[in-house]
Amino acid sequence: MSKQLITESEAIRDEVRVGANSAKRVGTLLVQMANEVNGIYTNVLDWINNDRPQGGGFILTQSDVVNALTDESELKPLSAKQGKILKAIIDGLVVDNLVTDNESKALSARQGKELAERIEGLSEVYQPLGDYQPAGNYAASVHEHQASDIQETTDKKVMTAEERNILSTLGTKSILVESQSLGQNGYLKCSNGLLIQWGKHSGSTSPSVTIYLTESFLDADYIIQGSIIKDASDNNVYSALPIANPTKNSFKLDRNFSSTNIGVSSAKFNWIAIGRWK
Repeated sequence: MSKQLITESEAIRDEVRVGANSAKRVGTLLVQMANEVNGIYTNVLDWINNDRPQGGGFILTQSDVVNALTDESELKPLSAKQGKILKAIIDGLVVDNLVTDNESKALSARQGKELAERIEGLSEVYQPLGDYQPAGNYAASVHEHQASDIQETTDKKVMTAEERNILSTLGTKSILVESQSLGQNGYLKCSNGLLIQWGKHSGSTSPSVTIYLTESFLDADYIIQGSIIKDASDNNVYSALPIANPTKNSFKLDRNFSSTNIGVSSAKFNWIAIGRWK
C-alpha cells in the first residue's frame, strides 16, 4: 500500500474538528485503498502468467506441479501422488527377505547386511570342549584298528609301517623315466642322468657309417657297441667297431670281415650307446 494512503488514513484518524471523520471521507479512502490493492493483485497475476521464469519462481502454483512420470522437465516438482506411485514401483523391485526366489528382484541393503553376517559366522568352527563322545553307536574319539578289521579290495590294501617307509622314499631314491622312445631306433632317458640309445642299420657299400643320435649325450665319453647281422650260411668272422673321436651327437662305426681274406664289410648291423645326458 502506498505511503500517501497511509498518511491520509492517519490524518482522518487524528482530526478532532466537527465533521472531520465523515462517512464520505472514510468511504473515499477505502475506495482508494481497494483500488490500490486490486492493482497490486493484477500486477502479481500478470507477473505469474507472463514474466515469471518457467518452472516457478518465488511463488509455486498448482500448474507447476507435475502429476505424471513421463514429464522430462528438470525444474518442476513431482506431485505427492506420483511420488507414492514411484515408491510402490521401487518397493516392487526390491526384496526385503532371504526366502524369495524371484531372479528379477534386487535384495535390500538390510538383507544384504544380514546375509554378510551369516556368512561371516560360518568361519567360526564349532569345537566342543573336553572329551566329547556323541551318543549312539559311534567309535570313540581315540581308538585303534587291527589289520584284520580292514576289508581289503583289489585297490585297497593294508600297508605295514615298513612298506609305508619304503613307499615314501620312492620319489627320492628311485630312478624315474624322463622321456623315452621304444622303437627299433630308440632311447631311454632317466632322471638320474643315464641315457641309453640303440638302433639298427640296413647296411651300406661304405665300410664307415655315421650314426646320428636322437638325444645328445653330456659329452663324448659314452660307450658304443656294435654287432654285425649275418646270414646263417655265412661263415665269415665280422667286427663292428666304433671309430675314435665321437661327438655328443654322432659317432662312426667301421665294419670288417675275416675269412680266407680280410676286407671291409657292407653288412647290416645293430648298435647301442650308453652314457650320461646330465
